[in-house]
Amino acid sequence: NWDELGMPVATTSHPKEDKKIGMSEAIKLSRSEDTLGRVCLIMGLGKKGLPKSLLDSVQYHLELTGSNVPLETSTAMGVIAYMMGLESKD
Repeated sequence: NWDELGMPVATTSHPKEDKKIGMSEAIKLSRSEDTLGRVCLIMGLGKKGLPKSLLDSVQYHLELTGSNVPLETSTAMGVIAYMMGLESKD
């Protein structure tokens, strides 16, 4: 139930163009459009990543590298933490 978690955003190295969103934009949208005012980032594990059904069901996709490079989960978590830290300074 996304209503309890925040605005769902799937992290993927192959975002659909019509769903692609940046971290800064996701945070701003969540603050203005989500009832909880927060983003729920969803990450896949392993080579297969997130299931297609989940990627299709969420409204936004976040690609972390700007170059469609897949990242190992712990690396992705570090990048996300860094990006969120930058956003908290604004």
